[in-house]
Amino acid sequence: RLPTLEELKGLLELSARHRRHLAGVERAIYWTATPYGQEGHRFWAVSFLSEQAAPMEEHNYNSVVCVRGGTR
Repeated sequence: RLPTLEELKGLLELSARHRRHLAGVERAIYWTATPYGQEGHRFWAVSFLSEQAAPMEEHNYNSVVCVRGGTR
């Protein structure tokens, strides 16, 4: 499944804190499963380049990283 915004921010913090590359995670922008607003066509994305999060339209080409387990 796609991670929530908070889960992906946690991975970014872990990566920065340990100054290492997470396996399979490149310096790119990644989708989250967290919707932005009520429209249903915007979702939060997290940049592993700028370490920022922003809502993006669903037609953008961003990377995905999957996580295991239930949502938090």
